[in-house]
Amino acid sequence: MEYLRLSRKYFKQNIRTFYLLILSIAIGVALVFSFQVAKRSQAINNMNYINEISPTYNAEARNLDIKTTELLKNNENVKSIEISKNFGQFIYNKTGNALFLNEYNANIIKSSKLKLTEGREPKNSNEIIINKELASSSNLKIGDSINGFIRKEYISNGSNDLFMNNKSFKIVGIIQPKYDTGQMEIYTTLGKEENLIPKEAIGYDSIINLKSGFSDLLSNVNKIGRDVGESQNTILANELHQRLIEEINSESIESPDLEKVIIASILFVTSVFGLFMRKRLKDIGLIRIVGGSKRGFSLSIIFEHLLIAFLGCALGLILGYIIAIFLNKYVYLSSIESVVSVENRQLYLKWKDVNLAIKLSLANVSISIIIQLIALNFSEKLDLIKEKNCFDKKIEKISLSRMNLCFIKKITTKLALKNFTRSFIPMSISIIVVMLASGRWIDLSITQNMNKSEIPTRAISSFQSRDNKLTKNVYYDCLYGINENDLQKLKNIDGVSNILKLKNFDGYGVIPQDMLSDEIKSNNNEQDSSDELLFTISGYEKDYLKNKDTFSSGGYKDLDKNELSALITENFYDKYNGHKNSKIFKNLKVGDIIKVKLPVMESNLQKYKIFDVKVAGVLNEKWWMYKDSPGKYGEIVFDINKLNDITNSNTYTTLKFDNSGNLNDIKSSFNEKNYSIENIKDVDEKYLKIPDEFYCQLIVITIFLMIIAFSNIYSAIKGSIMLRKKEISITRALGASQNTIYKMMIKESLIYGFICAMAGSVYGFLRAYNYYELSVKASNQVSGFSTIKFEIPILQVIMLFMSILIFCFIIVNISLKTILKEDIVNGIRNGE
Repeated sequence: MEYLRLSRKYFKQNIRTFYLLILSIAIGVALVFSFQVAKRSQAINNMNYINEISPTYNAEARNLDIKTTELLKNNENVKSIEISKNFGQFIYNKTGNALFLNEYNANIIKSSKLKLTEGREPKNSNEIIINKELASSSNLKIGDSINGFIRKEYISNGSNDLFMNNKSFKIVGIIQPKYDTGQMEIYTTLGKEENLIPKEAIGYDSIINLKSGFSDLLSNVNKIGRDVGESQNTILANELHQRLIEEINSESIESPDLEKVIIASILFVTSVFGLFMRKRLKDIGLIRIVGGSKRGFSLSIIFEHLLIAFLGCALGLILGYIIAIFLNKYVYLSSIESVVSVENRQLYLKWKDVNLAIKLSLANVSISIIIQLIALNFSEKLDLIKEKNCFDKKIEKISLSRMNLCFIKKITTKLALKNFTRSFIPMSISIIVVMLASGRWIDLSITQNMNKSEIPTRAISSFQSRDNKLTKNVYYDCLYGINENDLQKLKNIDGVSNILKLKNFDGYGVIPQDMLSDEIKSNNNEQDSSDELLFTISGYEKDYLKNKDTFSSGGYKDLDKNELSALITENFYDKYNGHKNSKIFKNLKVGDIIKVKLPVMESNLQKYKIFDVKVAGVLNEKWWMYKDSPGKYGEIVFDINKLNDITNSNTYTTLKFDNSGNLNDIKSSFNEKNYSIENIKDVDEKYLKIPDEFYCQLIVITIFLMIIAFSNIYSAIKGSIMLRKKEISITRALGASQNTIYKMMIKESLIYGFICAMAGSVYGFLRAYNYYELSVKASNQVSGFSTIKFEIPILQVIMLFMSILIFCFIIVNISLKTILKEDIVNGIRNGE
C-alpha cells in the first residue's frame, strides 16, 4: 500500500504528464475502436436488410444439363436442392429486351423472396407469370398477351447451336420481388408432352444449400463445380452473404492499413512514455537508495501503467463511440456496397470491438512496463540516477552532440542540432510514427492520381475522336437495335457531324486445334464445345481502324473488297496462366483462311451459319484501347456494311458523332427510356466516382494516421520542453536571453519537423513507386501495355512540409510561453 500511495502522490505531482500519457492511449484506442464499430455496424445493417429482401441460399447453378444436375444433387456436401428448367430467353417484341424464361417452381419462387401478388400459377406452356416491374413499365395486366421470340443457345453433338421461334403467352399472374434483381424473369409450366424448345436445349437451374453452410463458401462451391465437371461460371456462390457474415463475425483486423494505425498508435504511446521514462526511473533510484524495494516499485510501475491504460481505454471508448456515430452515418467503410440509406443505419456495439480496444490499450503500455521493470531489476541503484547510462553513451557517439559543427556559425543552430539527438530513442520512434502517417498521405495522393489517369484512358480512346455515343437500351439489337431511321434522324439534327457506325455481338471461330496456343486451349476447356472458340464479332467503319499502332501485320484496306475478310486479335486475357496477356494463335498469318460461325437472320429468326473468312490483318494488344466491346477471348472485326450483308441485319449497336449544337436537342429526339447518350466530357466525372468507395476507407485511415502523427508531434515537442524546464531556467541564469532560448527551441523543433516530413515523403514515394511498378506489370500482363503514369504530387508534398513545420512552430510557442515568463529561481526549483 505504501508504494501505491507513492504512485498516487507521483500522479498528483506530475498531473500534466499523466494527462498526456492517458490522452496518447485514448487517441489510438478511439481511432481503431471507431473504425471497427462503424465498419461492423454497416455490415450488420446491410445483412439485416438483405436478409429481408434477397435469397439466403448458399449457391445457385445455371443452365446445367440433366446429367450434371443429377451429379450435383447427389454431391456429398449438398444438403438440399431445388431444380427448375431453363428455357432460355424470351425476346419481347415491343421493347427488344430479353426476359429470362424459366419453369415455375413454387419453392424456388419462395426461396428467391418472390411473391405471387396477383393472379394464379401457370398451368401450361401458353401461360406465364411476369415481374411487376415489367407489367408497370410495359402497361401489361392479367389476361393480356405478350408476343416475341424464344431464343436458346445450346450444345448439339459437340457444336454450338441456336434455337429461335415465335411465341405468344397469356399473362395469368404477376410476381413482386422484394428487391431489384436487375433481371426480368418470367415463368411458365410445361404440360404433359409439351415442349417449348428442343429437349436437348433444356437447361436446369438450381438453388443449393450446403451442409457446410457459408463456411469457406467459395472454395466449397468451386470444389463442387470440379466434382461435377462444371466451371465457376455455371455454379455460383452467394458471395454477398458470405462476405457480410465474415465481416460481421471477424475477430481480427482485416485491413492492412488499419494495422498501420495500430502500429502507429503503439509506437506513439511508446515514444511518449519514453520521454518521461528516464525521469521516472531516476525518481525510483533516489527512493531505492534510501531503502525502497525492487518488488514494491515493480508493483508500483505495473499499477501506474495499468491505471493509465484503464483511463486511456475508457476515454478512448467514449471518444471512439462518438466518432463511430459519425463514420457510420457519413463515411462508408464496409467492403460491400451499401444497400441501407444513411438515416436507417444503426450503430451496433459488439464485445469483440471493446475487447480489441482493451487489448490495444494494454499493448500500448506493455513495452514501457517491460523496459522499466528490466531497468529497475537489473540495474544498480546508482545507475538509475545517472543522467546517462551505457546505452546513451553509445548513442551519443553517433549523435550530433559529439560532432564538431564548426561549419555552422550561429550558436542557436549549433545547440539545436546537438540537442536534437539527446532523447534518441523516443524521438526516433516519434519520427517513425510521423513517417508512417505522412508517407501514407503522399502514397495515397500518388496512387489516386495514377488510377484516375488510367481508368478514363480507354473510355476516352473508344470515342475515336468523337464527342458523343448513342446506344439503344435493348438486348436483341440485331432486330431492335439502332436502325436506318434512327441514323437518318440523327443526321438531320443541326450540329451533328462525323457519324461513325459500330456493331458487335457474340460468335464463334471454328479453328483447328493445331492453330491454337496451349494457353487458349486451357481456357477454352471451360466451354462446352472444345472445337469452337467464343469471339466478339464486330463491325467497324474504316475510319475507326486508321490507328496503325494496333496492327501486328496486315491492315484494314482489304475489308470492303468482294472477298470476305476480317481482322483478328492475337491476344486475350489468360486467367488460368498467371492472369496475363497471352496469344490466341500459334502463328496466325495474313492470308490464312479461318471458319467463323455467325448468327444470321432468316425470316426474322436467327440461326448459325459458317463462313470462310480470309485474315486481312492481325490486331495486337494495343487494340484493347480502341475496341468498343468487352470480348471474352478475342475479337473478329469486319467491315460493318459487309457484316450487315452476310448476317441480313441492318442495325447498329453504337453511333459515335460530333455535335456543335445543343445536346438536349438530341436527347429530346431519342427518349432516355429507349436510348442512352454519353458525352466525352462526362467520362472523367463518371470514372472519378468509381474509386470513391474504395478510397473512402483509405482516406479515413490516412486521416487517422495523421491525427496520431500530429498528436505525436505535439507530445514529442511538449514533453521535451516540459522535461527541460530546469535546464532552460539554468541556461537563462547563466546569461542566455529569452530570445536565444526561443530561437534554439524553434530551430530544434523545425529540424525535427523537417526530418519527419522528409522521411514521410521518401517513404510515400517508395511505397507509391512500388505500387506503380506492380500496376504497370499487371497492366502489361493483362493488355500487353500500360497507360499508367507516375506523377509526384508536388502540391501535397509542399502542404505536408508546411503543415508539419507550422504545427511545430505553434507547439513551441505555446509550450515555451509559460516557461519563459516564469521566474528563473522557480524554474530551477520546480524543474524536476
